[in-house]
Amino acid sequence: MFKRSLTIIAFLLFTQQGLNATVEVKVADKDVISAINKGVNATQKFLKKVPTYQLYKDEKSILHYAVELKKYDVVEYLVDKVDLSAKGGIYYETPLQDAIFYGNLRIAELLIRSGTNLDIKNVDGETALHIAAKYGYADIIKQLIRAGASTNVYDEDGNTPKDVLPELMWENHKELIQKLEPVDEDDGGTQAIQSKKMIIKSTNGTTKSIITIDRENKSIYEENIDKKSHIENSDIGIVID
Repeated sequence: MFKRSLTIIAFLLFTQQGLNATVEVKVADKDVISAINKGVNATQKFLKKVPTYQLYKDEKSILHYAVELKKYDVVEYLVDKVDLSAKGGIYYETPLQDAIFYGNLRIAELLIRSGTNLDIKNVDGETALHIAAKYGYADIIKQLIRAGASTNVYDEDGNTPKDVLPELMWENHKELIQKLEPVDEDDGGTQAIQSKKMIIKSTNGTTKSIITIDRENKSIYEENIDKKSHIENSDIGIVID
């Protein structure tokens, strides 16, 4: 009886380990490319046979391919099914970095909104913000910074995103320089603040409203604040001009 119990336990452990193991399927790159090119329905059918975590040439994921092929609808389908921050390709970078590099800016915006890690480095030590700055993509630069991308990261050549911004006579060049200025993230500077909700309470303790401030202390949204309301010091530690 004891021996049989040990056998059953061993079998259960083996089965559990088998269930937890990742299994990849042999599939050619042309097959995943073909599925993506045909759209969401074909991609769905493809993923019934191949796991979403499958890696292909140069450790690229299916999301890398969808980004490179500029298939917005497929990317939109995949964002909640795959690891957005997985690195791959010849530059060993994330799908977001790929999207910016290839100029697929609508896809880049989608990936930023979907919560991908913004400060991962590629093989050259560049973050998504470095790449956006290098190519002068002003809207992406602003969106990355609003979403919390660090301006303090150095690439392999010792450059911050500000350092790689082209010196061109753009109308908004000065604004971009200011936004890309590295800050001390440990001294309470604005870079440490991404999106903060402050609870505004009346003098009798009743909650009156919520103010949301973005990481640059701009875009302040208010609702129903009366003259007796005050901000408790414990709610947030910044000064509003």
